[in-house]
Amino acid sequence: MTEDDSKDSDAPKVVRLFPARPHAADAEPAERETGAELPNLADLGTEVNRYMAHARVAPAEQPAAPAEPEIKVVVQRRQAPPRGHRNAVRCSQCDQYTWRDTEECIHCGVNRAAHAAQVEAARHTEWQAILWSGAILSWGVLGLCLYALQTYAMPARLAQILWYAVYAIGGANAIGFWIRAMSKPRS
Repeated sequence: MTEDDSKDSDAPKVVRLFPARPHAADAEPAERETGAELPNLADLGTEVNRYMAHARVAPAEQPAAPAEPEIKVVVQRRQAPPRGHRNAVRCSQCDQYTWRDTEECIHCGVNRAAHAAQVEAARHTEWQAILWSGAILSWGVLGLCLYALQTYAMPARLAQILWYAVYAIGGANAIGFWIRAMSKPRS
């Protein structure tokens, strides 16, 4: 190494592997075909190895990480239907208008389908209680009519009316229980 090389060891070194020559298109055809301009490849390899022995590997630049896409959350308030809209229905819980096909009310959040099923079940059990009470009451009237017919002496017209009442009450109960048995789902 020369003195200049030892002073500027940190400075980048440029090694010209091929001497500068005129552009190939400008050169005469006879000059282009000769190999006199090319250096000896063995000497060239030694010179490259000498420079590479002192070379330091620069850290590779890390590519910039792609920026995370910015996610904007836009919260839209659910709009209630206008009052006269064909798909507007009143919520049975909060009594405000909501959409017909939504599962939950947009105002109070109640599950409309589940709430309707609960109301229907309550109405069904209410009717069940009324019908059973009517059936038990009719059995009581039927029993009193039969007791009166068997125990007391009465005019024929009154006895005939009581027999009609017994037949009517018995028939109504039989039809009612038959309808009830037919309306139950069979498993």
